[in-house]
Amino acid sequence: MLALALTNKKDFMNKFLKTEIFDHFLLQEGIVVSFASYVIDGTITKGFYTDTEAEELGIKTFHFLPFSLLFPFVHFLLVVLAFFSTYIWQISSLPIFFHSHKVILLLSLKYR
Repeated sequence: MLALALTNKKDFMNKFLKTEIFDHFLLQEGIVVSFASYVIDGTITKGFYTDTEAEELGIKTFHFLPFSLLFPFVHFLLVVLAFFSTYIWQISSLPIFFHSHKVILLLSLKYR
């Protein structure tokens, strides 16, 4: 396992959320901490996909989902959090922001 400390988090997050660079990585876990903590577990739920669906998506042998399949949900979560953080800040004058985040990605040589 290789852990990286990012020197330019803004650039990383911009590429992570606005490009397809990480689409082929498998998302093991994602955590966003704001006024509450949100955890995204990328583990594929047994029985959610039929064998045919898993085969068509190219994930039949995977334990974790490719980021490209989870991205719509991750993006939605971040948009909702940004909206509510802004709303709460406006009505309470408390500084609400994304306190921290953690992303664990696995490289998949099979998923292209």
